[in-house]
Amino acid sequence: MGISVEYDYDPTADVRLAEEMYAGLAEALPESDIDPVDVEAPTCTVVARQGGRLLGWAQVYAAVNDKTTAFVQWLLVSRARERALCGHNVLRDPTGEETDALVRLLRGAAEQARDAGYTALVWTDTDRSLDARAAAELGAPSAEDLGRYWTTSGQLADWRAPAGLLSVTTRRMPQPPDDALLSVYAAFHAEVTGQAISPEEVADRLDDGPLPLVTLDLLTSQGELSAQVTAVIAEDAAFVEGVLRRKQVGDEQVTALLTELIAQLRCDHPQVALLEVRELDDPVVARSLNSMALQITGHWRSYRLPLQA
Repeated sequence: MGISVEYDYDPTADVRLAEEMYAGLAEALPESDIDPVDVEAPTCTVVARQGGRLLGWAQVYAAVNDKTTAFVQWLLVSRARERALCGHNVLRDPTGEETDALVRLLRGAAEQARDAGYTALVWTDTDRSLDARAAAELGAPSAEDLGRYWTTSGQLADWRAPAGLLSVTTRRMPQPPDDALLSVYAAFHAEVTGQAISPEEVADRLDDGPLPLVTLDLLTSQGELSAQVTAVIAEDAAFVEGVLRRKQVGDEQVTALLTELIAQLRCDHPQVALLEVRELDDPVVARSLNSMALQITGHWRSYRLPLQA
């Protein structure tokens, strides 16, 4: 039986879909795995099913500061449920059904956006291998390289720090951090990312949940927070989604911070054989990772699909 799509114009459709997706799982789970975007409610939710079975959905939004472009965020049930159970992003290759479902979702989103008068549909990588496959099938060239994934080569136990390492002061985040430290983290995150965040939201992000975390702070000589890095430990690998730093923090300081992170991983998680760091188009972090002999192993991209009238 083929994959069918339906269109739901209820702005809270994802709540109902998330309940359906998580039905039968034992643990309490979030209402939706689709991250909110800085726009109004979605104009439409495209839902993919096969024989009545929910495969996934995609929500279409008006893009920020561009009235001619629609933005889409997607979710596949199989990978979201697997991620909820194992506690980290799915590392296996996508199945043919998953690829077909995503193509149908994005094609449905494109049709809805075109009918609404938009001239392009854009989205950013949610799952690198899936997004690349779907974009190729839809004829959507990569619109922008947003960042890169850098990975250690060989065993992490064999990695050697670069010569002339800068002496810095680091602090491992206590578990759990107290209210005062959470307020410091919230102010730091808001300054570095430009997005306001509450201490409670910081606590949720840094919660030591099903997977262990290692969070290190880089401190100035006055004891002020100047950079932060968090590694998520998933089996024999550690993943860093980004290095947060104030503008005055240079690549030598980032190198020292990441070197200390590797030392902590070796000590507390000796099974970790690989470290992957996502660099968000930051030349300072890129120079640091290059000096540490990490290699670019992937790209974080956005895609743009022109819509024909």
